[in-house]
Amino acid sequence: YAAANLFFAQSPQPSTLYIGRWAKTATAGRLYGGLHAVGSAQTALLNALKLITDGSIMIPVDGVNRTLTGLDFSAATTLAGCAAVIDTALTQGVVSWNATLGRFEVVSGTTGGSSAVGYATNAGSGTAIAATVKLTSGTAYTPVAGIAAETPVTALTTAAQKDGDWYGCMFADSAFTDQNHLDVAAYIESASPSRIYGLTTAATGVIDPNSTSDIAYVLKGLEYQRTFVQYSTSSAYAVASLFGRAFTVDFTANNTTITLKFKQEPGVTA
Repeated sequence: YAAANLFFAQSPQPSTLYIGRWAKTATAGRLYGGLHAVGSAQTALLNALKLITDGSIMIPVDGVNRTLTGLDFSAATTLAGCAAVIDTALTQGVVSWNATLGRFEVVSGTTGGSSAVGYATNAGSGTAIAATVKLTSGTAYTPVAGIAAETPVTALTTAAQKDGDWYGCMFADSAFTDQNHLDVAAYIESASPSRIYGLTTAATGVIDPNSTSDIAYVLKGLEYQRTFVQYSTSSAYAVASLFGRAFTVDFTANNTTITLKFKQEPGVTA
């Protein structure tokens, strides 16, 4: 969000930004239920669930069908309380109510490539609630499987395979190491189609003329042509603003290319 603000604050304003998720640690499989509108719809849902004392639902978690029966919602006073009833019965995962978005969410208790949550179905006994809580196929979002922890290059390679329309990239992660930057720069240098990589650093070595170990010096020594560095102590994502200014240029027209000399970066203090 912070990086995107800088990108879209540029003038002229760019129009398109892709955001990809980097799994720094192994992720859990998850299923997000359909939305329940704030107000009367959620009130009606709570009242309907409170009438159920023998609720049942089947939720696939990590490849195994988990059948939950005897769900008693009569004592619940909120939809979060209803989620807690299901959560208590589902010992292999976590069920919660997202009050901000108005939906039930199911997350596997495991992480990695085998972690998964599938669409819920009726359990075959008791009062079926799968459709009521919108966790079924057609009412819920597409399930998202868990994945193993990724390196930055693995994440970027996946992004390149998913979509070929993006040209520039950055990582909105202030904890990125110099080795992370070097790995990504090496990948970008050989990428096809051509792409560029931008990074922001607050390391004081970058502005020390005697430093021979800072990330800018090392990258220059490697003679990479498709990576650039910006020094900033006011924003960890300052380079997003540079991208925003450069990417409004129409490279298909005549006499439209620009330099970045004297260009401003709204939101970034010099």
